[in-house]
Amino acid sequence: MINRCMNYMSDISITKTVRVFERFIANIIKERTREINELSALVIPSQDGKAVLPQISSIDSDRIEYFLNNVVLKIYEEYLIMGFATIKTYATVKQVTESIV
Repeated sequence: MINRCMNYMSDISITKTVRVFERFIANIIKERTREINELSALVIPSQDGKAVLPQISSIDSDRIEYFLNNVVLKIYEEYLIMGFATIKTYATVKQVTESIV
């Protein structure tokens, strides 16, 4: 009987520890994703009212949402040229639209 109670308490403790750790890791991943989005949103202004926003690696709904909410609104140039030549993976327009809306 005592052994069963000890096992039960141990199971509860392990379960709670795992849940706390999973939340901790999820927060780290979220923060790192935000940092990556900030660093990958380098806008290069030019002299004639144009800006270039080169894209590297991959495009997903999180990056698109970050660009729309944080980068595009802060650009004062008349034209924004986005370069997609080095994109390795990308979400389809439908996937991105569905995730934003």
